[in-house]
Amino acid sequence: MMTIKVYAVNREGDVRVLRERAEVVPLDEPDTSQRLPACGCPRCAESEPELEPEPVQ
Repeated sequence: MMTIKVYAVNREGDVRVLRERAEVVPLDEPDTSQRLPACGCPRCAESEPELEPEPVQ
């Protein structure tokens, strides 16, 4: 078991609890339909390793 608590912090550092602490059961394998797409900003795009093309036979 693990616990989770959801909160938001504004620019001034004020904390607001959105969901109180609760016990949850972690998934063995994350659901890929909930996955966010990769970031496309220039900084992140530079840090991603380029894949080598597969040799053509």
